Amino acid sequence: MINKLFRISFILMTSFFITSCSQKDINSANESVIPKDRFEKYDNGNIIIGDSNNAKYAVRYIYKINNIIEKKITLYIDKLPYLNKPFNLCKEYKSFKNLKGVTTQKNNKKPIYKDDSVNCESIINVGTPYKDGKELMIHANIVFLDGFRIKKVGGYDLYLKQTQSINFSNGILLLNKGKNMYSTSSRYQKTEESYWNIKKLN
Repeated sequence: MINKLFRISFILMTSFFITSCSQKDINSANESVIPKDRFEKYDNGNIIIGDSNNAKYAVRYIYKINNIIEKKITLYIDKLPYLNKPFNLCKEYKSFKNLKGVTTQKNNKKPIYKDDSVNCESIINVGTPYKDGKELMIHANIVFLDGFRIKKVGGYDLYLKQTQSINFSNGILLLNKGKNMYSTSSRYQKTEESYWNIKKLN
């Protein structure tokens, strides 16, 4: 009787072990089949606008994460005031093909694409110096393309744009000061820092 109970217990334990291992293998297989989204970063590390050869002023915006430059704009200005001269920070994506959907006919998948775009049109206005030529007023409307989150749809890539905007009016820049409108924050072991400056070149 004892041997019989032992054999039954052994069979049940073995069956449970095999079932558990099989379920784990199935879950692992499913995880490997389902593709994870990936992120394709757009390089905003050194954006230059204007001609440095004829410039009298250089306006810079700098954004850092953990003391590493993530975004940097240098705007060269030949004369002030500098007004209403838009520029595009991601002009190569002004028009591109993006996935619209995937059709299946006779077990064959076929992607359908559509025209898509990212609007990074931006503007920086800088007024004439005042207060003995040491202060300037600045207005900015800037759109950065941070990159694309790429999602697999039917085995094909769908590009989901990620943008960031900066908008402000009546900012004050002090000529030849290292950091104007300085901002910093720290969270989740990440320190963010941003500032503007303007320098007279000649």
